[in-house]
Amino acid sequence: MKKVLTLLFALALFSCRPVVNQPTSKSSASDSVELKKQEAWESAHRLDSMGNYREALLLRERTLSEYCPNSAECLQYKGLRCYIENKQDSANFYFDKATRMCDMALRDSLDINMVTIKAFVLTLMDGDHSTQHFLDSLSARHHDSEALQQLKESTEGIRNVVEVIKSLK
Repeated sequence: MKKVLTLLFALALFSCRPVVNQPTSKSSASDSVELKKQEAWESAHRLDSMGNYREALLLRERTLSEYCPNSAECLQYKGLRCYIENKQDSANFYFDKATRMCDMALRDSLDINMVTIKAFVLTLMDGDHSTQHFLDSLSARHHDSEALQQLKESTEGIRNVVEVIKSLK
């Protein structure tokens, strides 16, 4: 279960990496920002390992808000924070916005990070049936994707993560 949590959070970190083709004058500032982000992520991982999931989630959400404020990952974390705080209308707003961003990204190509975010949100909000329908429809279009097949096979892990999130309410 902790591995799945770590996987979801690692995918969010990976998608927020700075663009490699930045000018060299900005590289030291970019390196400093990346180092700060990495330190925050390592702190969140330590919190996870100690069972402090709520604090880890909030730290990750703050980190994403600072470095990737308009990303689907950040919207997902904002939605999770609101969900945990029993602010259902706000959670639905952020989750809806995150899934729309995922849908836009998935129109052109298969981005497993966007698939993971949407699958997680669907499982949290609508249950397994919606998630399975979503993954099956993607599989029909991308039947040769090993990453998608692995995600389909690991929906139990997503359910476990959802149960941890629900226990934080």
